[in-house]
Amino acid sequence: MSILRVVRCYCAHTISGFWLTGNAWAAFGALRLEATISKSEYADNMTSEIADLREWTDEILNATWWRQQPSGGLKNYLKEDTFEDSAGLALIAAATYRYSLITKSDKYIPFAEKAFTRLIDLVDEDGWVASPVDPYNFRTVGEHSPEGTQLALGSYSGN
Repeated sequence: MSILRVVRCYCAHTISGFWLTGNAWAAFGALRLEATISKSEYADNMTSEIADLREWTDEILNATWWRQQPSGGLKNYLKEDTFEDSAGLALIAAATYRYSLITKSDKYIPFAEKAFTRLIDLVDEDGWVASPVDPYNFRTVGEHSPEGTQLALGSYSGN
């Protein structure tokens, strides 16, 4: 089984557990970093670092997607009985689409597509995506999340 990387926020909160949004940010950030390095003048000297970033992203995606719920959603804390988090779901789907573009692999695309269908179901009449994590208390569901809505749009654009 792959390892879930635990992301810690050293601002006002310390996060413990396998937090979906933290892992999604780690995967998405690693892919952005890989793309930046790959396009730089240092790319030829950093092939092992690029390979590491890709491997770590694959580990995160693999360990996350096998926990997908029948609805297409993912729990806020992946190994706990918590609510489905739309913000983290949108970002891990966006990371999956980006991973597919970079690696030319579609092995996680069925999971991302199921997640995207779930996200569409969660959009209300005002355009808010329901069930986002509360950005001030990571263990509770929020009412509205500009971040969650933006991440859902990002997953739609494949960015």
